[in-house]
Amino acid sequence: MNRFVVVGLLILIGVLPAAARKKATPKTNASKTAAIEAATRLQVFLDRANFSPGKIDGRYNDISYTVTQADVQNVGPLPSQVPEEAKLKFLPYRDVADAIAEKFHSDIHFLEQLNPHKLKGLKAGDQLKVPNVEPFELASVKDIKPGSETASQAANEVEDQPETQAPTPGESGASRNVATKVDTKTNMLGVFEAEKLIAAYPVTIGSAHNTSPIGDWKVRGISKLPTFRYDKEMLEHGERSGNFYMLPPGPRNPVGVMWISLNKKGIGIHGTNDPGSIGRAASHGCIRLANWDVVRLATKIKTGDNVSIQ
Repeated sequence: MNRFVVVGLLILIGVLPAAARKKATPKTNASKTAAIEAATRLQVFLDRANFSPGKIDGRYNDISYTVTQADVQNVGPLPSQVPEEAKLKFLPYRDVADAIAEKFHSDIHFLEQLNPHKLKGLKAGDQLKVPNVEPFELASVKDIKPGSETASQAANEVEDQPETQAPTPGESGASRNVATKVDTKTNMLGVFEAEKLIAAYPVTIGSAHNTSPIGDWKVRGISKLPTFRYDKEMLEHGERSGNFYMLPPGPRNPVGVMWISLNKKGIGIHGTNDPGSIGRAASHGCIRLANWDVVRLATKIKTGDNVSIQ
C-alpha cells in the first residue's frame, strides 16, 4: 500500500472530537454530542483492534477503575531540568493522574472531563472513570519478548551495523514475511504480514532540520526501559559533544519505555515522555510513538525484520 487505508479515518476521528468540543456550548447540540460519542466509540474500537488512533479525547461509555498501589509506586518528583533528571535512578510519572492517563491511553484533559475535580491527590483505592481499552501496564514491559538488552550503554549509542546480519541466538535462519513501513507524509507506522496490514500507529518523525533517514533498514535489537544519552549538540546539530547527560530509565525518559534500534547509529523507533506530542511536534530524526503503542509494536517485530521509512 502507498498509503494506509486507515489514515483518513484516523485523521477524522483524531480531529473531529476536539473541533466539535470547541464549537459546542453547554446548552446546544445533541447532534454534536452524539457525534463526539460516536467518534470516541470508533477510537476505542480501533485501539482495541490494535489500530491505534493516538490519545482518546472524546466522550463515550466509560468503565470504573480503582487506583492500585502499583499505579502509585511509579510516581515521584520529576525535575524540569536535564542535569537534575540525570541524578535520579528512575524517571517516574509526575503524579498519579499522569500514570492513569497513560495507562488508559488518554489525554489528561479528557481524563479530567471524565472525573471532574477528582484527579488531584489521587491515592490507591480511589475510583475513576476511564476508557475501556486494554491497560498499558508499566510493570509488564520487562517481560515483553523479544528483547535485546543494551544495559551496558545508552540505547542511542549502539554502533551502525551492515544491513545484513546473522539471526540472534535462539532464532532460526528462516526469513519472516513481516515488515514495518513508516509513512513520513501521514505520520503513520504500519506493520505488514505478507503484505497485509496487521497494525497501525500514529508517529512523530524528524523535523526538516533533523530528518528521519529515508530508506530501507533492519531491526537490530529491542531495549526495554532504556537509558538515554542526552547530548544537546547531537540532538540539535547532529554533532556529538563531550557535554552530555546519561538519563536513567522510566516512563518519563525522553525515549520512553522501549527503544527499537535500527542499523543506523542514533536512530531508533521508541516511546516518549510526552504522548501529547505524537503526530505533532517533530523528533530529532527518530520515529516516536506513545509508550502504549511502542510496546505493542515490539511484540510484533523481531531482530532482522525490515523497516522502510518512506
